[in-house]
Amino acid sequence: MTGVRESEIDGVLCFWVDMGRPASCAHLLFRQGLADEPLHESGWLHLLEHLALLDRETLTRPIEGRLSLLRTHFAAFGGPEAIAEHIGALARWLAEPDLRMLPRERGLLQAQAYEARDRLGLNVFWVERTGPRELRVTHET
Repeated sequence: MTGVRESEIDGVLCFWVDMGRPASCAHLLFRQGLADEPLHESGWLHLLEHLALLDRETLTRPIEGRLSLLRTHFAAFGGPEAIAEHIGALARWLAEPDLRMLPRERGLLQAQAYEARDRLGLNVFWVERTGPRELRVTHET
């Protein structure tokens, strides 16, 4: 019977199970969730998750991210080499985040939040940055 094993890689506590076959997924979990955000910073983790996954998702979804009340969860899928590549790239980004796309992703998330209020799904919203702290939302019916 296989059991959960524990090891440490570069100071990160890791748990794994030897299933007798190559790995097909890996999970990176952080005990930091929506409940940990102060009210005035609500949404920051969601924005960070989007930035971390920017340009990492394809139609085959090799890596995905989720937020819950108590944790942030990334999962990578594929063969062992692909998993190591995806998790490695994500870990490198998390160690030194590139925030150049922050305004774009922030605008997209704001548009999604605004669009979610449209219960009938009849409206289209476009978000455009018009100044250093301004976004213009164009509504199309």
